Order: sequence, then structure tokens, then C-alpha cells
Amino acid sequence: MKQEAGKESTPPLEEEIEELRRQAESLGGGGSFDDSSCPPEARLDFWKEVVALESAPRASLFRQLEGRSLALPRPEEVPATGMKKLVGQVTQALAGLRVFLSGTEALTDRQVYSDLWHHLLRDEYEPLPPRQGEWRIEHVPEGGARGGRQYVKYFLKPVAGPPGSPGYYHVTFKL
Repeated sequence: MKQEAGKESTPPLEEEIEELRRQAESLGGGGSFDDSSCPPEARLDFWKEVVALESAPRASLFRQLEGRSLALPRPEEVPATGMKKLVGQVTQALAGLRVFLSGTEALTDRQVYSDLWHHLLRDEYEPLPPRQGEWRIEHVPEGGARGGRQYVKYFLKPVAGPPGSPGYYHVTFKL
């Protein structure tokens, strides 16, 4: 194919990456990922994964936990003496789904469970590929529409990197 004078052609790999990025954005999964420092092959794999995740059927964590036979009573039905144990059971069950909470240290067990029960467990998540990645849900104490609390959701996918690198790419989504 003849190239127009003064225009550089885009390598096919870059074109495929841009097409996947557009697909991800149209599916709602564009995220805020700066992949300019990654090799093209890693970026291609990453955007393929984003498109696959965003086009997969979603399910609420609440439904997934109930499917694992975990009882999830309304927060006001749980006595103070049973709340710590219930939060432990829920966080352990979430870990089994590769969903991890962080930044909740300043909250009481009842506040954590109430937020989980009313909001976070109701959000729908893409199922993760077997043995790949995890969801991180980080509590941010300032702002947000949920009683002054806000959460940020991350998808982390382990990747091989140079020695000393963190070994993860991530996409950040605000909830």
C-alpha cells in the first residue's frame, strides 16, 4: 500500500490496540489507564482483557455470596455480639471471589457491613478469569454520596515485569 506523503503509517498492532480501547470505552470500561510505558504486546493483552471483562455477564456480589450459602441478614437484624463474626465471614467469602476491601480501619464493623449490604454487595461485577486478577475496593473517607463515604474499585491483573516492578497493571473505577 502506498503511504501518503508526510503521513506516517500506524503499525497494525497499535491500530488493534486503539480499536480495543474504543470498544472498551463503548462498553463502559475505558478506565483511567495510562499504558504508554508498557510494551505494545502487553497493552494489546491488557485491552483484550478489558473488553472481555466488560462484555461478560455481570452479577452482584450479594447474589454470588448467597450462591455460596452465606446468610446475609439486614444489618439492623444482626446483634452487636454477632457483627464482628459476620464481617469476618463476609470478607473471607469475598476473598474467595478475589474481592478485597481496604481502608475500612476507621469504620465500625456495623458501618462496614451496612455499606456492604446496602451498596457494595449490590454493585455488579464482571466475573474474573480463572486464577487471574482480583477486585480491590478501597474506602476513601472524604466525600461521596454514600453517607460521606466513597469507594474506589480497582481491577488488578498480575503480569510478569522486570525485577523490582510491582507486577500489576490496574484500572481504576470510582463507585
